[in-house]
Amino acid sequence: MSSVIVACRDSGTGEKLTRLLASAGISVMGTVTRGADALHLVSRAYGENVVLLCTYSLSDMNAVTLYEIKPDTADMILLLTSRQLSLWDCPGVSVLLLPVNRRELLDTLRSRIARMPEGGRRSARGSAGERNAEQQDRIARAKALLMERRFMTEPEAYRFMQKTSMETGDSLAAVAEKILNGVLS
Repeated sequence: MSSVIVACRDSGTGEKLTRLLASAGISVMGTVTRGADALHLVSRAYGENVVLLCTYSLSDMNAVTLYEIKPDTADMILLLTSRQLSLWDCPGVSVLLLPVNRRELLDTLRSRIARMPEGGRRSARGSAGERNAEQQDRIARAKALLMERRFMTEPEAYRFMQKTSMETGDSLAAVAEKILNGVLS
C-alpha cells in the first residue's frame, strides 16, 4: 500500500493539493507545513510506501534538507518555481514546475507509486535510522568546527553548509565531510 504526505509551507496550498489527490482516489496520509511533521508521518507509516509531495520551502527546513534526512522508504516529488530549479540537484526526485498541470501531477504521482515495491523500499546500506544518525553526527561536528574556526552562530554555520550544498550539488553530509577533512573551511 502507498500513501502520500503533502508538505507545503502554505497550508492553503497543501489543502488544495490534498483535495485534488483525494478527488483522484489517491490516499493522503496527512498535510503538513513542517518537514519535521512530514518525517514523523513517514516514521508512522512503517511497512508502507510513502511519497512526499512537497514544495521547496517548508516552515522549518527546505526540500534539500528534507531529502537528506528522509528515510529510504520515502520517495519525493518536488514542486518548484523555475527560479528554485537551479537550487535543486538531488537524484531520484521527480520535479514539477509551478504552476503544475493537474494531469501531469497525477500521472507523475501514480507513476512513482507504481514503481514502489510492496512493503516499502529497503536500503542495501542498512537502516535509514543508522545512516541518518551517522550523517547527523557528521553535520553536527562540521557545524561545531565552523562555529569554532569562523566564529559563526549555529544557524549561520548551518546556512553556510546549506548554501554550499546547493551551490556545489553535494549532499549536506558530503559538505560536512569536506569541512571535517579541511577541504572546505
